[in-house]
Amino acid sequence: MKYPANNDFLLVSQFSVTGALYTCRPDLVGFVNPASAGLVVIELKKPGVPGRAAFDENLTHYKQEIPFTAA
Repeated sequence: MKYPANNDFLLVSQFSVTGALYTCRPDLVGFVNPASAGLVVIELKKPGVPGRAAFDENLTHYKQEIPFTAA
């Protein structure tokens, strides 16, 4: 990004996306120029839950259900 000041940034908590079978709600979704698709999906876990669980249980599922996470 050559001129980041020329962009708008938005971080949304609990962004709901309705897929073919399920409604998914990632903890945080980051957008650059919010009219575009989500750029960053962040799944938070409580202390004591391995970070791998966020990937195995949530992010893998999101890639199947939410079109903009598949790239």
